[in-house]
Amino acid sequence: MPGPQPARILVADDEPAILKLVEKILSLEGHRTVSCPDGATVLARALKGNFDLLLIDYHMPGLTGFETVKKLRAANHKLPAILMSGNLPDDIARKSRELERLELLPKPFTLAALRAAMTRSLRPVR
Repeated sequence: MPGPQPARILVADDEPAILKLVEKILSLEGHRTVSCPDGATVLARALKGNFDLLLIDYHMPGLTGFETVKKLRAANHKLPAILMSGNLPDDIARKSRELERLELLPKPFTLAALRAAMTRSLRPVR
């Protein structure tokens, strides 16, 4: 099953090996990526750049992925986001439903699960 149309994706993870792997997968799928090691860098780049999607890890130093998305939404930034985590706290899973255009993607994930989350996230808002 083919994935979504090529997109410009902001990818954030504090683990360099995971970041490189996700970037490689997305690149092979035809997407352009910009990587960030933390939430503060994501905020700076997202507010300046023109991205189609944010793929962000939950557990990062400083701002968590969830806090980063909340700050983007507070700045009225509607960038669709996928929050990745191997261990997401229950309260965050519940609170994530309150934020628009936020998907949860459990780690480890398959390419099919990533594609499905991206397809849902990149759908035009009605």
